[in-house]
Amino acid sequence: MNSIKDIFQRSKLFLIPYLILFLVNISILCFYDKSSIHIWTNKHNNLFFDYFFSLLTNLGDGLFVIAVVIVLLFYRYGHSILVFSTYAISGLLVQFLKLIVFASSPRPKHYFDGLYNLHFVKGVDMLYNYSFPSGHSASAFAMLLCLSFFTKNKILKLLCFVMACLIAYSRVYLSQHFLIDAVAGSAIGIIVVLIYYYFHLRINGKWMNNSLRVYFSNKNKREI
Repeated sequence: MNSIKDIFQRSKLFLIPYLILFLVNISILCFYDKSSIHIWTNKHNNLFFDYFFSLLTNLGDGLFVIAVVIVLLFYRYGHSILVFSTYAISGLLVQFLKLIVFASSPRPKHYFDGLYNLHFVKGVDMLYNYSFPSGHSASAFAMLLCLSFFTKNKILKLLCFVMACLIAYSRVYLSQHFLIDAVAGSAIGIIVVLIYYYFHLRINGKWMNNSLRVYFSNKNKREI
């Protein structure tokens, strides 16, 4: 299974709803400016979602992705390499865009300072600059699209998509990013995974199917 058609078949339960949501978001961004969208979103808050999204957003953090990479080493080396490589590539691309191309893009807290009193979640450290694109969104979509490849369970594939969306939305809810930042980040994560995965499947090394679990198991047998 290594053709573009095969890759789409494996990921369609993630990609089809993503494409629909992407087009919906692009339509919204075409009709409304980012400040109006953010103010509307920011008004829809409550204590439960403050707590929920302040925790969920950490799943898009680099430390969590690295933890997933380490866990996958005990399942299959190839899976671990796929998640780490796509995370690293998308991360480097995001940082290039943040620091070089769109270095002047302010985050919501800076953008609305003195203009509008946003709702902020207590305990969340607010950032001021380098808003576009969202790194958490790129990491979340890259990681969870990869994880959706590893299962044939349709419900789990859809769950991966939902989780990626919630993590990306958490960045908007917490006023760390605008909607356009999250949408762009998600697209970067998706594109990087699809391109990398196409070439990843062409690596035929048998070691890719091994894992640390197998390694330690064989080592124990030799010692016995």
